[in-house]
Amino acid sequence: MTKEEPVVVAVINAVVAVAANVIRHVLLPRATHKSLAFLHRDLDEEVYIVAPPGLNVGKGQVYKLEKLLYGLNQASRQWNDKLKSIFVLDDRLKIKDIGDLKFFLGLEVVRSDKGIALYQRKYVVDMLTDYGFADCKPISTPMDYSEKLSKDSGSPLPNSIEYKNIVGKLLYLTNAQLDISYAISRLSQYLVKPTSLHLHSAHRILRYLKSAPAQGLFFPTSTDLCITGFSDSDWAACPDTRRSTSAYRFYFGPALISWKSKKKNTGSCSFSKAEYRALATATKEAI
Repeated sequence: MTKEEPVVVAVINAVVAVAANVIRHVLLPRATHKSLAFLHRDLDEEVYIVAPPGLNVGKGQVYKLEKLLYGLNQASRQWNDKLKSIFVLDDRLKIKDIGDLKFFLGLEVVRSDKGIALYQRKYVVDMLTDYGFADCKPISTPMDYSEKLSKDSGSPLPNSIEYKNIVGKLLYLTNAQLDISYAISRLSQYLVKPTSLHLHSAHRILRYLKSAPAQGLFFPTSTDLCITGFSDSDWAACPDTRRSTSAYRFYFGPALISWKSKKKNTGSCSFSKAEYRALATATKEAI
């Protein structure tokens, strides 16, 4: 996972929560494009860059930036300061209406009178094609829950690149698919030294995705303002560390807006303590 991906995930989680509230008023989102948005903010500090290839400059000379460039560490912070100082977006930002929102950060958006659906069908189909599972036989579950995976299960892979790539791509799918969160949480624990059985389990998830590539989130137009949450824990289920994996999910009315599955950093001495710790994690998310 790159350093930019946590930011993308945070944005998507915020969009999911906002979408659940917006749909209640049947405010179907539209896509807009802010032309050269980052370039409309002056730097408040001196930043120098090495000359790009192809430009002839003197030895030891560099360029001093007068405006922001995409990719700078300061860009997002400076743009946030810019938005705080502008309450009404004016012609400097050149906002262009490009129609109803259909794609956003890999999410596909489909709307109807009943609500809005968010899913990642194209992402799934492309991934199945890339790994040779476009014509595979689908299965009904993402993993064999009776099988206890461990770091020593199976034989070591001579090349772990495929396994790491599959798990990395599957992690991004958890932005819209709750049903694979637990399985991905388990497989992501074996990235350092994956085995043949771990790769087989990753391939099983691909076969499961084949059965419903367009599965995702749905936000109905008729809903209420009630937030409901659930939490759970599998006490000492990890055969390697005897740690528990906790999970939670939250609904805004009938719409799922937040979920997570993660192994605890330390073990729990009893089933009750594991459940209380899972509940505490869910409470933090609710607050």
